[in-house]
Amino acid sequence: TYAKEHLRFALSIIREPRLASSNALPAPPADREFLPAHYHLRALSELLANDMVSAREHLGVAAELNPEYAVGLVDAAGSLLTMKRPTEAAAMLSAYDKRMGRPTVQSDIARIRLDLHYGRLDEADRISEKVLAWNPSSLALLLRGGVLTDLGRYDEATAAYTRVMKETPHVRSVYYNMGVVSEARGMTNDAVSYYRTALSMLPEFPDVRENLGLLLLRQGHLDEAIEHLQ
Repeated sequence: TYAKEHLRFALSIIREPRLASSNALPAPPADREFLPAHYHLRALSELLANDMVSAREHLGVAAELNPEYAVGLVDAAGSLLTMKRPTEAAAMLSAYDKRMGRPTVQSDIARIRLDLHYGRLDEADRISEKVLAWNPSSLALLLRGGVLTDLGRYDEATAAYTRVMKETPHVRSVYYNMGVVSEARGMTNDAVSYYRTALSMLPEFPDVRENLGLLLLRQGHLDEAIEHLQ
């Protein structure tokens, strides 16, 4: 029953984030097994309500009760970066690293995004290389490729993305990233091809349409360019 009440609350704030309020949460459970979930959900509602201090505090409480919930701080940092709120994201990452006693692959992945946001390319280069050595996953390769692209090291970025396409061809964003690198290298036809592939897999991704439209415009394909840029 308690879990169903929490699920009902979670669905309500997903549908209408403006109504998020910790006051609407079910009362804390008598069974301590459910307390971490209670504080985690409370923190998410506070995050949506723009109460970052309370959200960080209650994510910490959830992690204290059950260490598996510590990753909630990293997840919150990722969400805040997507929301263009890097200061609050950095605070979440600091709280996570303090609790864990050191950075982890998970927090370093978020920290790479933070460093890229602030233009700290040398630091992003160092961390992304370390993360890739620890955990050569598609995500680590994508991040490494993004850092290398920003550094202008296009051959290395291409190698990273080519590896992703070979090992995990279903990762959709890699085709957009390859389009960006190809365009930066002046390989316009290749860039158009990669953007078309990305668009077929990510039809609602506006950056793909914009980049493809602008390239087509430069190539003189006016009608198709307008279709993508509208």
